Amino acid sequence: MHLTAVLLLCAASRSPIAAFAPFTSCASFVRRGAAITRRHALDYSDPAVSEEFGVVQSMAFDEVETELGNLGIPAPPTMNDFDIRMMLVEVRMRSKGTLPGTQKKKREKKASYENKFEEALHTKPGIEAMYDDFREKADNNSLNAMIDFINDKELATTRYGTNYQGVFDAVSEALVAKKEVTSPKLEFSGFPANMGEAALKMTFGALGDVINLTCQTDEDGLTLSGSIEFEGIDAAAACFKQYEGMDMGMGSKIEITPL
Repeated sequence: MHLTAVLLLCAASRSPIAAFAPFTSCASFVRRGAAITRRHALDYSDPAVSEEFGVVQSMAFDEVETELGNLGIPAPPTMNDFDIRMMLVEVRMRSKGTLPGTQKKKREKKASYENKFEEALHTKPGIEAMYDDFREKADNNSLNAMIDFINDKELATTRYGTNYQGVFDAVSEALVAKKEVTSPKLEFSGFPANMGEAALKMTFGALGDVINLTCQTDEDGLTLSGSIEFEGIDAAAACFKQYEGMDMGMGSKIEITPL
């Protein structure tokens, strides 16, 4: 069963979500000013959608309206209770990046980079998070300041002065931040493809009980990447310590990323 929630993005607003409009069984985003006509359907059978709707369903209706209102989204008087709740479901999932079909694709490491910023974007999780946050907020000034600072600190300091010192401090911290294992979940890449999922699971299993493992062969056909969840953090930490940065002799190193 598909439930259609219609989202109108206003070009005049810096918020990623500006207003909603009532919809029909095949409703779509409508053009208002410079807004873009788009269409999106929520599939209630999707476990992620169903879970989020369960949370929203438990809220009082005035709480739903208040949360939408705080985001600058008025609940149209022509919409019924269910549709307004589904509207909030879409807003929440879009904000968290869990909306089906909108999950962000992981940026893979490259053999070479055009500049220091590109390398940092692909190798430093903190920089990637800042970049995505600035883009989502349409904060182009902070985004440009970050890029310039990574590529040439002296030039950026001269160009921006102290106006973006907070951005510069955050960038400096993100560039030297060390990965820390804070949950049993990890992402990995760089294991030999000829190991296969079974052998990979045995390898990880030697460190602790494995709850879940997903993997796929990368585009190069030589390596595996995926995610793993151990039963405990200690096993995840041991995996990170043992395999992060290990050279498998294929021109690249294993990368373990804590989640």
